[in-house]
Amino acid sequence: MSRISHIRRLSWLGIFSLLVTLVLSACGDNTAAPTAGAALTTAPAVATTAASATTAASATTAASATTAASATSAAAATTAAAASTAAAAATAAGAATTAANATTAAAGAAATLPANYNKMNTAVKGAVRFGTWEGGDTITQINQVIDAFKKIYPNVDVKLEAVPTDYGTKLQNQIAAGNAPDVFQIGDGDARLFVDKGGAEDLTPYITGQYSLDQSIYYENVLNIGKVDNKLYYMPKDWTGMGVYYNKKLFAAAGITPPANGDWTWDQFRDMAKKLTKKDQEQWGAMYFDQINHRDIYPILLANGADFLSQDGTKIQGVLDSDAAIQSFNFPNQMIYTDQSMPDLKYIKSNGGTDLFNNGKVGMEIFAYWSMADYLGAKPLDFDWGTLPLPHMTGKAPTNVIYWAGLAMNKKSQNKDAAWEFLKFLSGPEAGRIRKQFSIKAVAQELVAKEPRYAPFTSIAAQYFTPLPELRTRFFNDTIGKYLDKGLEDAQLADTKDFTQVVKQAAADSQKELDRLRAQGS
Repeated sequence: MSRISHIRRLSWLGIFSLLVTLVLSACGDNTAAPTAGAALTTAPAVATTAASATTAASATTAASATTAASATSAAAATTAAAASTAAAAATAAGAATTAANATTAAAGAAATLPANYNKMNTAVKGAVRFGTWEGGDTITQINQVIDAFKKIYPNVDVKLEAVPTDYGTKLQNQIAAGNAPDVFQIGDGDARLFVDKGGAEDLTPYITGQYSLDQSIYYENVLNIGKVDNKLYYMPKDWTGMGVYYNKKLFAAAGITPPANGDWTWDQFRDMAKKLTKKDQEQWGAMYFDQINHRDIYPILLANGADFLSQDGTKIQGVLDSDAAIQSFNFPNQMIYTDQSMPDLKYIKSNGGTDLFNNGKVGMEIFAYWSMADYLGAKPLDFDWGTLPLPHMTGKAPTNVIYWAGLAMNKKSQNKDAAWEFLKFLSGPEAGRIRKQFSIKAVAQELVAKEPRYAPFTSIAAQYFTPLPELRTRFFNDTIGKYLDKGLEDAQLADTKDFTQVVKQAAADSQKELDRLRAQGS
């Protein structure tokens, strides 16, 4: 998608976090951030709220709220690495089952924060500038995080620099001029760019140094999104995977039982969508949240053994336009035009847009967790609903895709010691609890224990992330992000029933532009 569209989606993460705070507060959020004194004892191990609830009750709540969540009961994250390893080691036919079984076995387990997970340097002092694109009410939460930080680090003055409009352009100009903030926020589409431009500091020596941070407190696959060329440049701020919202009323009317343990295939998804469709009533089986774009298709692409570009980031043609890739792009098209179980883009734009699911006209919607805050608070649905993990290809392990925002240290910062302490705090459990974010396993499990329907987008999805293709070249947005997404949108509006030529043309145009940009060195 375009950089502007991606920033728009990432901005939802900040808005979402604020709304989740209000929703979960109504549920009785008693997970207060540690006091300054507690934090100064090198961050003691903290059991999640999930541990205080009985395992059986947690699992039962998850089952009643969503079939998918019962597979994890908010705690599959504790065995994310084990599940991924098991899935990789299994045969193709049994990989998905192995992963599902590992997830189910972990239900009810609680993650804890290791003792001394954060070796703090509370003697640091001076000023730290923090740059963010956040605006509006989310600034209130950021200021709460800063206030909590200053209780522990009284000699550090944090200066918030919020730029809600044209943030990326301003940040690039600041980096070029040598006056960027000490710590700054970035979207995943720009992660490679700021490394190549010399703006982001390599955090590897810091996270493993004298004032280290235990990396095991994070979901491994989420932390790895911040790595470029195997070096850690970004700490996770917030993120979401993809999942499926489903209308329980429409499922019951069609005689459909949600998949046990959230383990299902794309073929089953397609078959359920057919059964849910009632063309005479303008009721559709499934839809994507908006127009189909490259990020939404990525899980299917990976499951088919395809990709967008080569691992070294230099070859697009022969990769993007492979038979397996084209088959992946045509999968939703077959549902739209052959099965007629998905609305086409023109229909979506002229008939309520992204509110089709909200209005009870769609049985299943593929999206991120951004809708959850509305459904749970501001815009509650008038029907019972649940969430499920993304389906997987038959005989293959599950795949997913992440939308992610990260935090960097300015490579030219004049106060890196203080910047590192603030960066750790921003991405740590204290800030996670204040902002209701899922990067820390223990905090995520607290949140999911209270609302299990978050699990498919968080603790389950985190097991299956792979590094984003955008990290392979800083020109991704100017090539694939530009030509493929525009080509797909135009094709959908033109009722193009086969994406083969669209993808081939996008591959050719993207390769030509990539070669030009690399030669130019821009």
